Amino acid sequence: MIICDRGYLKHQRLWRDRVARKASCRVAQVKSDVVVPLETVSPKAEYAARTIRPKIQKHLDDYLIEIKPVKVQHPNVNHSFDGLEWKRPADILSLLNIDGTVPDVTRFFKGGTSRAKKIFGNFIRARLKNYEKNHNQPQTDDPYWNGAMQAMKYTGFMHNYMRMYWGKKILEWSSSPERAFRNTLAMNNKYFLDGWEPNSYAGVGMNFRYALSCLAPTVHLK
Repeated sequence: MIICDRGYLKHQRLWRDRVARKASCRVAQVKSDVVVPLETVSPKAEYAARTIRPKIQKHLDDYLIEIKPVKVQHPNVNHSFDGLEWKRPADILSLLNIDGTVPDVTRFFKGGTSRAKKIFGNFIRARLKNYEKNHNQPQTDDPYWNGAMQAMKYTGFMHNYMRMYWGKKILEWSSSPERAFRNTLAMNNKYFLDGWEPNSYAGVGMNFRYALSCLAPTVHLK
């Protein structure tokens, strides 16, 4: 059996469908990226955080529960499998069509489970108590668009307020909303650490929501 995360975006669904068609075994998707299942939250596309947030919160008591440890019945750590050599990730990456012009950001952001647990623990101990008051305060020293671009290119990260400013300036400077959307999405998916992810697509969409609401209904983003 192949187990993977549930994919909601079009390209994610296509990737998983391709795997399912070519796999010689059963393929199962697990909703590991969300607390409350998408279908439970809302049957329609929500247009703002203020409309979807209360719908999520009313289900939290049912889904935000502690996970009980389960003993592995059939460990396979020492088993041998045909396929990619997963203990040599550099060799696997060399087989993929990856854009080599985007620099490594490991010096800014360390990955891995142990690193994630350390960051989360530090957040709980030192930052959670002031999060509601401070989470919308930009953490960059350069408030201008060029500074935001540099942060994106070299760290893969941009504070949310700067991200909105960055995207709206692209819209202002572009010949059409369609071109602005395509260019913003292309840079978003190329450089940001959360590129190609649902939250990232939503962030790009928020840049254009208010502007496009003032345009004729014939404007479509593809």
